[in-house]
Amino acid sequence: MLASSKELLEKAQRQGYSLGAFNTSAIPITKAIFSAAEKLKSPVIIQTSEGESKFGKIGCILAFLLQCAKEASVPCLIHQDHCRNFEMAKKCIESGYQSILADGSALPYDENVAYTKKVADLAHAKGIFVEGELGAVGRGSTFHKGEIPKTEMTDPDQAVDFVKKTGVDSLAISFGNIHGVYEKPPQLDFEKLKAIRAKLDIPLVLHGSSGIKDEDIKKAISLGISKINVNTNLRMAFANALRKSLADPEAIVPYKYMAPAEEAVQEVVEKKIELFGSAGKM
Repeated sequence: MLASSKELLEKAQRQGYSLGAFNTSAIPITKAIFSAAEKLKSPVIIQTSEGESKFGKIGCILAFLLQCAKEASVPCLIHQDHCRNFEMAKKCIESGYQSILADGSALPYDENVAYTKKVADLAHAKGIFVEGELGAVGRGSTFHKGEIPKTEMTDPDQAVDFVKKTGVDSLAISFGNIHGVYEKPPQLDFEKLKAIRAKLDIPLVLHGSSGIKDEDIKKAISLGISKINVNTNLRMAFANALRKSLADPEAIVPYKYMAPAEEAVQEVVEKKIELFGSAGKM
């Protein structure tokens, strides 16, 4: 069933768990996400990145995801992740996404504010939920050896100013997390997270969860993270299982050789839902 972004995130924030926001770019991955959520009776966010939505053609992939969500027995919402330019954001808004991320985090602060406010004004006029992003969390499913410098993390006072000026409904922050795969688990700055949570009452979002220790994920949730993005873990599970299937030279039927990959993704999603505390929260 389709649900409201505002209601789902505010409930998660109020009850102290986090919603998993899982990326998809293929039918087996989508099926795996919905199957895991329904099995564990968990609300769920299904999202596409800019590259994923372009690969699937925005209108086509969105129509498919919305239909899947309508038929699901658990609360679902469809989110477009990382809209880094206004034309892309506008296209997603007009296409019918329920929620979008206006990502101006790579821009100078004032330009990020201006861009995010422009997107938020357009989206809010159509009743669409808007996530903003402030701080450095990197891009894509890349490999990282170093830590994020503290100077590039989200500043608590600046976060307050950003939310006030842009009117975003939720905020993706940086406190040591980064997209992709880590050489070793990152050292999260929980004091910074506490400071941001103390100053803001909107839902806070964690990007780059792949590779963060489970105990650190749980602590981040306890300190106010209400949405956690998961992408690289799903891509790796899907790709690794698919490689094994395709090692068989007689594997030529797509829905058969992709079945193990779908199962591998579902297993990851189930583990994340349990970790995030959203199981049974429908």
